[in-house]
This record gives sequence, C-alpha cells and structure tokens, in this order.
Amino acid sequence: MIRTALLTVSDRGAGGPAEDRTVQAIREVLAGGSFVEVDYQVVPGEQARIRAKLRVLTENADVDLVLTVGGVGLAPRDRLPEAMAEVAERQVPGLVAAMQAAATRIDPLAALARLAVAVRRDTLVVNLPETADAARAALATIAGVLPTACEDLLRRSLLVDASGDVPGDAPGDAAGAPGRSGAEDPTGAASEADAPSLGRPTRRTGR
Repeated sequence: MIRTALLTVSDRGAGGPAEDRTVQAIREVLAGGSFVEVDYQVVPGEQARIRAKLRVLTENADVDLVLTVGGVGLAPRDRLPEAMAEVAERQVPGLVAAMQAAATRIDPLAALARLAVAVRRDTLVVNLPETADAARAALATIAGVLPTACEDLLRRSLLVDASGDVPGDAPGDAAGAPGRSGAEDPTGAASEADAPSLGRPTRRTGR
C-alpha cells in the first residue's frame, strides 16, 4: 500500500467547504487504488510555513506520497508552487502534463492552476487543482502510475542505505537555509525543527 498524506493549503484554518469537497474527491479516488491515508494536515498560505510542512512530510519515514490541495492559483497568497521550488530535488513534468490536460477538460479554469509534481528524498509530492471535479480528474489520470513511481523511489532509498551515499539536498535545502533545523527563519514561521515530531528519520531504513 502507498502511504499517503494529504495537505490542504488554506487560510481558513480547517479549510472551507470547497477544500472539504476537494479532499473528499481525492479520498474517493484513493479508495479505488492501493493507497492508504496516513496523515491529513492544514497549513496557512504562507510560503515559509508551506515549505516547512513539505519538508516535515517528506522526511516522515511513514509517508510515500504527499497530495496537496490549494495554493496553486494566481492570487498573492497562492504560494505553493514557490514553496515546492524551494524543496524539490527533481521534477516530474510528464505527470503534470497529464493532470493539467485531464483537469482542463473538466474545468477550463484549471488551465490557470500552477500544478507541480516533484521528488524530495524518497517521497513524491503532487500538487492537485483546487476544485473537486478537476482534482478528481487529475488524480484519477495519474493514479495508475503512482504506485510504480513510489516503488521506484523506495528502491532508490534502499540502494542509498546499502551504499551509504546520501543524495545532496536541493538548493533550497542547503545547510543554514531558512526553515532548516539550526537556522532561524527570517519570516518567523515555524521550521521543521519547530514542527511536532512524528518520529521521522532523515534517511529511511527497514521500510
């Protein structure tokens, strides 16, 4: 089973009705595949806090896949793509193209969504459209290949553990960069060091 965390980017705290409908649509798609939801969190639309939350989730040894909702539009507070750019190690543009095409067929406004799919450590992060119908269409289009992607990343992690080589951090993860443990975030936002501990090792072993 692919251990999946859901992350809503919203300034409404617990999310509003639109976000709730989108999360429910995502859960319906997940129920039809080899996925199990292991976490659900909400983060305000502040770039530093989104970045910190993405780091926390991708360093959790119990999470293979992170699906996000919200924060991908053109409004000033839609900062998820910028936060993703700071933590991503590798992009997966083919999945983005497939999602955007499927979502736009359902909702033409989905063409304005700044979607992204990226790898950090051995976790895949997928930014979905904000509306329920567009998110359902986008996720359903790629759901069949997500297990293969996550299994490939797990094999990479096991090879890393066996060889002792650890992939370098992305540019936004450089030592001493804002939001990392041991460095103060100039925005005053919580870093992953300040976030609640979920018992996550930096590298994954025995998974």
